[in-house]
Amino acid sequence: MEANEEARDWAELPRDALLAVLHRLHHEDVLTGAGQVCRPWRRAARDEPELWRRIDLRRRAALSTPIVHLDAMAHVAVMHSAGRCEAFWAKDFVDDTFIVFLSRRAPKLKSLCLISSNISTQACPLLKRLRLSKYRFHRRSAVGDSEAMEIAKMRDLRCLQLLGNSISNVGLAAILGGCARLESLDIRHCFDVEMNDETRVMCARLQTLRLPDDSMDGYDLSFGSPEMNPGIPGLGFPDNPVMNFGFRGDILWDSW
Repeated sequence: MEANEEARDWAELPRDALLAVLHRLHHEDVLTGAGQVCRPWRRAARDEPELWRRIDLRRRAALSTPIVHLDAMAHVAVMHSAGRCEAFWAKDFVDDTFIVFLSRRAPKLKSLCLISSNISTQACPLLKRLRLSKYRFHRRSAVGDSEAMEIAKMRDLRCLQLLGNSISNVGLAAILGGCARLESLDIRHCFDVEMNDETRVMCARLQTLRLPDDSMDGYDLSFGSPEMNPGIPGLGFPDNPVMNFGFRGDILWDSW
């Protein structure tokens, strides 16, 4: 910059140009940096719901934002959306308490992606697409069909992926019976499901079906080799605890 060149006054940036800049930034950057540059920038970040229509707070490798701060930022971001949030992505910090808050503050929510979070179906019964993916299948997991019975209450579900889940034929029947609108089902690595004639008849109405032994080609998360040996009775497995029908462990909860 030449000595006689005037410094740019970022506070005078036209509103449409300012919003174009903010739309290009990660939401963590807007909440912690760009949105604090000056009063006009703070006002734009706070008062423009369109900026928060699709909220992405998945933790990035380059940042070490504490989970407690991410939770606070998520609350602020949702409030900034003024009820217009349609999509929300997060990792690690979301629980049922936040989901209840989200359901109240984001009535137009259509898409939800939560990675490694602890939530229950009771908090989001209207999802249309759900991915509940475990890192590894465990034979005779303590979880059993408890997750499947909760999923069966999601009446609007269209697409469901249950990778490495401990679901059995009983749980599968409950899902197919409860989710009448289900069109696509992916149960790869769900080796407690026996694809007998009765099960195939139940699945016949589905447009897309991926079975336990199908190839993992195209799967976008890491996964481990299945543990086919039963664990110690009554103890379950450390990456599959369930409390109050919560889903925990290496999980991707997603509504696409």
